[in-house]
Amino acid sequence: MIRSFTNADRESLVQLFRMNVPRYFDPAEEGDYIEYLDTHPDSYFVYEQAGQVWGAGGYHHLNKIQGVLSWFIIHPAKKGTGFGTVLVKHSLAKLADNPDVQSVIVRTSQLVAPFFSRFGFKTREILPNYWGGDLDLYLMELTFDYEKMS
Repeated sequence: MIRSFTNADRESLVQLFRMNVPRYFDPAEEGDYIEYLDTHPDSYFVYEQAGQVWGAGGYHHLNKIQGVLSWFIIHPAKKGTGFGTVLVKHSLAKLADNPDVQSVIVRTSQLVAPFFSRFGFKTREILPNYWGGDLDLYLMELTFDYEKMS
């Protein structure tokens, strides 16, 4: 089940973040993640099953015409189960509810870029070692085609 983030989820999500360090996130990003939870709680979602938090992710608006997908985190034991797909589709649907939004960007790494490409995201820029260690920044963008979506 997908539900809205609440402050009661904070510790579980920080633990989930730490489970994905250093494979998917640099440890230095933890403060950024916590700040994101404080800044965008209304558009961040939790994937919960039988009372257990297995993943999270969300979106925000960069400006009137562009959205951003942010901080998609899945429990390592649940990768490949479809939880991430459900969270991304949920966030994209929320962004598509606003007909002014023309495109969505995501800033990810080379490890997760293939996942986002399955939704139609195209790589616009690559910055080597951006996130620390061997994690490159992949700036990806999806342009909404509202005619195909209806």
